[in-house]
Amino acid sequence: MDLLAIPSLVATALLLWLCLAVVVRPPPPPMWPSLPLGWVTVILFVVGDLWIHLAPDTPDPWVPISLLYTGLIFLPPTWWLLAHRFAEVLGHPFAWGRSRWVYAPFGFAGLFWLAMLTNPWHGQFLTPGIEARSEYHWLWWIYATFEYSLVLSCIALYATLAYRVDSKIARSRIYYMLVGSAINIVFSLTFVLLPFALPFDPTPLGFCISASMYLVGIYKTNLFALSPVAMKTVIQHQPSGILVTDPAGALLYWNPAAANVLDVASLAADTNVYHWLAERLYDPDDSSRRVEVETLRRSLEEQGGSRTTSTTCSSV
Repeated sequence: MDLLAIPSLVATALLLWLCLAVVVRPPPPPMWPSLPLGWVTVILFVVGDLWIHLAPDTPDPWVPISLLYTGLIFLPPTWWLLAHRFAEVLGHPFAWGRSRWVYAPFGFAGLFWLAMLTNPWHGQFLTPGIEARSEYHWLWWIYATFEYSLVLSCIALYATLAYRVDSKIARSRIYYMLVGSAINIVFSLTFVLLPFALPFDPTPLGFCISASMYLVGIYKTNLFALSPVAMKTVIQHQPSGILVTDPAGALLYWNPAAANVLDVASLAADTNVYHWLAERLYDPDDSSRRVEVETLRRSLEEQGGSRTTSTTCSSV
């Protein structure tokens, strides 16, 4: 086996693990489907890279290269969208986060994808090098400038988020995303911009490191605010809105029905639901007075138990 294929093999295994994690323990609604689609784009790249290393005598080498570049072209727009949805989950959405132009990078990516697919006819994207660095042409440099700029913009968004948030846990989650993105772009740019050609593309190694970081982040800080196992099957299709919190009242998960009833823009992972509800509910015995936080906490804990609290809501 070609030893240079090992990073891609490891990256594939780690990314499949991440895909399984977000399917079994789905993230909050804003991050679906951008989060799993991000993993899929990276898998396309590493599978294409594996194909090139393990089957170098492929009759048409443009097939694995097309698979590899399909992942590379659509990864930055997906990561760009994820950065905005990640900000929503943390409770610090960007003002433009729901505008249509956030999706504009996908249109540009589609154009670059068509340019890449038709390269065998016009030859203006790149001249493939199977065992060496490809020769990049003017269309490729336009594509690369746009895509690298988009990744750098994602890093800037995460840096802005880190400045905005007060929670140490939320900031640590942001750092995982920021550093993971930075690692990927550094490894990729190293391969592209060095004045001499490296004997291998270090980009899959960068994906190995970042994927490992995300897995550590999931288990250390609940990165992506993944819901408990089987949560989706229990409450996803409940007609009543449901909020699930930890013992301290920090929001863990909300279902689509809750999103339809409540002001979702003001909800975020780690939002203290007791305080959030107390600002919006009135004392049933005195409609002119807001409900007290401690009264609400005791009432909900009596209904839901001490480990987690589930709150239902419906429109009026």
